[in-house]
Amino acid sequence: MLDIKLQETDKEVMDEASNTLTYFFENGGIKAQGTFLMGKPEGEWKYYRETGQLWKIGHYKAGLKHGPWVRFDKNGDEEFKLKYKNGKIAVR
Repeated sequence: MLDIKLQETDKEVMDEASNTLTYFFENGGIKAQGTFLMGKPEGEWKYYRETGQLWKIGHYKAGLKHGPWVRFDKNGDEEFKLKYKNGKIAVR
């Protein structure tokens, strides 16, 4: 049997087995989800609107924005794209 450890609060769930952190809206829908390492966001994170629609996708490295970040409008079209390096905008 798998020993999956979950730490749960009212608005977030940490799955320590997969290093995934999920935040929730009051309505129960997913607000944000991504991986973490040593208590900090790491890798790809996805953020959603309360409707469940994808709002933005971004990347972290050691808890700082690092790599491409894309935001989508309510029609699902790309609204804008930025690239970060160590928490600072590198390319617009």
